[in-house]
Amino acid sequence: DLAPFARDLGYEGQPFRWNEEDRVYRKAALDALFMHLYGLSLDDANDVLESFSIVREQEKAAWGDYRSKTLVLAGLEKIRAGQLPDIAT
Repeated sequence: DLAPFARDLGYEGQPFRWNEEDRVYRKAALDALFMHLYGLSLDDANDVLESFSIVREQEKAAWGDYRSKTLVLAGLEKIRAGQLPDIAT
């Protein structure tokens, strides 16, 4: 349904298939970029991420780790080192 819109934006490839694992990495990279743009320190970013207690508990139950927090903070550290965060698996 979005193919005409994608072509208008210059994208000529095939539609993306939904990939939950890939989405996790892309979302974390975007979160890290936004936190950087807002000038958050690693400690501030940690505090923001810890405020999402439901997400934290769901991810710990599912993966044994607050995975999105781990990925966002790693992405923010990469940005601080002058690199772009990974956006795909």
